[in-house]
Amino acid sequence: MADKFIIKNGLQVRDGSLEIGKATTTGYIFPSLDGSSGQALVTDGNGNITFQNVAGAPGGSTTQIQYNNAGVFAGDSGFTTDGSGNISINGSLGIDDISINGNTITGTGGSNGDIVLDPSGAGLVVATSGYDMSSGPDFAFATKGYVDSNAKFKYEYLRVNYLLTNLTSVPFTTSGINSTTISGGTFLDITFTGYTFPPVGIFTYGYQNGSDTYNLGAVTTGYTTRFIQAAGGAVIGGLTPSQSLRLSLTTSNTGAASGQHAWLFFTFMNL
Repeated sequence: MADKFIIKNGLQVRDGSLEIGKATTTGYIFPSLDGSSGQALVTDGNGNITFQNVAGAPGGSTTQIQYNNAGVFAGDSGFTTDGSGNISINGSLGIDDISINGNTITGTGGSNGDIVLDPSGAGLVVATSGYDMSSGPDFAFATKGYVDSNAKFKYEYLRVNYLLTNLTSVPFTTSGINSTTISGGTFLDITFTGYTFPPVGIFTYGYQNGSDTYNLGAVTTGYTTRFIQAAGGAVIGGLTPSQSLRLSLTTSNTGAASGQHAWLFFTFMNL
């Protein structure tokens, strides 16, 4: 028979455990051994009390991240997680001297505070899309594609090779040059794509291998042939790949040495 010592009014000690009332009905039994640090006494509702690790009851709704609200847990519908590492903030986020609200980043560190974007090493600050800066602030982000498409001047270039003084090949062209055709070892017919008007300037770099230098020059009246096909009327414009620019590219015109090469650069107005 288990040892039992009744103190008074239902308070008793049974086998080293304090029992209040009858544990089998409305009473409960305390554990005989101490629990671990931070544990609390928890009842199972059936008269048994044990030491357990206790977690606070969460506040708010599912997915809401908890915070201390006057000493109790609470949730906020504007601060949630999906449990997979993704956190959603519906409101303003303050970080040191920066406030992020929606798609707006604001400096909060006093007047004239800079916002510094500092990528690591050779990394870049990349904007995946740009916008029309004509109605925006003077200093605004824009993509390279936006800048290229809205620049006042654009350029294309190509390289020609010579066999002695005759044109033999065009080994390189940029994307705005649609095609090139060599005629008679002297003439080069060039068609462009993506431009409405003919080039407003043509510049040549003729290579001199003896001195390892380039002779620089502009296409001028010294070029015996320099014309572009018209669009079928008196108005300049409507430049299409079917219209070709013909240049007489002798070595004397480009400044290249016999058997060497020259580069041609074409400047276009972006109208």
